[in-house]
Amino acid sequence: MSSLTSPFVLQAILIAGESERIQVDLLGEDGRVLQREIEKLTRNPAGTFQRFEISFEIRAVSEKGYIRISTKDDFGKIQALNTMPVLLYSVGSAQVNPPGNMIYERVMVEGLKEKAKYYAGVVTLKGRIWPFNDQPVIVELLTQEGRPLSSRILTFNGIDTQSFETTLPYKVSEPTPARLTFRQDNPLLGVEDPELGKLIYVYTVEVILNP
Repeated sequence: MSSLTSPFVLQAILIAGESERIQVDLLGEDGRVLQREIEKLTRNPAGTFQRFEISFEIRAVSEKGYIRISTKDDFGKIQALNTMPVLLYSVGSAQVNPPGNMIYERVMVEGLKEKAKYYAGVVTLKGRIWPFNDQPVIVELLTQEGRPLSSRILTFNGIDTQSFETTLPYKVSEPTPARLTFRQDNPLLGVEDPELGKLIYVYTVEVILNP
């Protein structure tokens, strides 16, 4: 919850999805887009330093806001999305708080690797999740075109890191690339983005589903 005035500088280490495009949004408290930056970024698993100068205008003296960064895969589907809540002020001076430990994902699945192979019509998952809020976490298997193959709804008690176990049944007739997706919404957003909806967090891994 850093306090920000316009303009401010956003510095981040970013890893682009397979689309090699990064989208940075500054959202007002209702979800309206105050500024949007879309950058071409060569995919580098080690991350690439990026600097953005963000400007905004708000009518009130202050309001809550969100910095949301997202990237897509080479099929145009969301590959990763993360959000940082901030406070926006129309006057005054900025106060940037230390980012804390933000280098780890909110989702950890035991033994899961990129392009992991699954067989016999079921994906078994076990791990830990750090929920962003009290909304359920949706776990899905999606085809490369975005068609859902299977889904589960995970609910949690509070927003502390918690363990989970679940299974996702699926049906395929041949080896099928799919994206295992964890996503959570922000119910405080009154305005829904045409592409990103009310998403506050998305974590995905490409997997291979076999009959």
